[in-house]
Amino acid sequence: MKRVRQAAVVRAWLRREAANPSTAFDGDLASMTDREMTAALLELKPGASRFIVTASSLRWYWTTLDEAELRRLRLIACPEQTLWRALSPDGTVGGAADRIAGAEPDRLAAESGVDVNYITSLAEETGATEPLVVHTRRGHAPWTVADGNHRAVAHALPSAGSFEAQPAYLAVEPNSVVRPLRERLVGVVRRALGRSPTPSR
Repeated sequence: MKRVRQAAVVRAWLRREAANPSTAFDGDLASMTDREMTAALLELKPGASRFIVTASSLRWYWTTLDEAELRRLRLIACPEQTLWRALSPDGTVGGAADRIAGAEPDRLAAESGVDVNYITSLAEETGATEPLVVHTRRGHAPWTVADGNHRAVAHALPSAGSFEAQPAYLAVEPNSVVRPLRERLVGVVRRALGRSPTPSR
């Protein structure tokens, strides 16, 4: 893995969104500041990209995923039995790919609400496509897809050819240990002094 700047990831992600014919975006990427690009991405993909601004701090990496790593990715979070969770009972890319491989696309699309025909059309393309955007908390697995569910599942479908590594941008949020440690120390001191915590108001 190698470190990359968040601005580079946001630019690449926003460029993919802007290229989508169904996306209403008329900004000039070449002249936008990092802040403007982040704001535009949040407006276009408020749920998927929210972690970029709500995480305390992120470290971004460029990496590649082998077939097992790709299949273990968790699909973007959504309520039980809706969209991706309806398509993949275990919530993984591999679970969705296996379900598509053994079912009729139109029926599965009607059941899940996911455009399964689009996924199978992507699978007909050669090799891996654009990089995914995935995120996790340090030390936690598996990783979760923020952008690229369709592409990830398509690439995980069974293929007659050899597997080509899937590129991905990985955001890692460090575990927050300072605050819990401080709270534990305060508790120890209060107990040692015979004081009870001040009730919250």
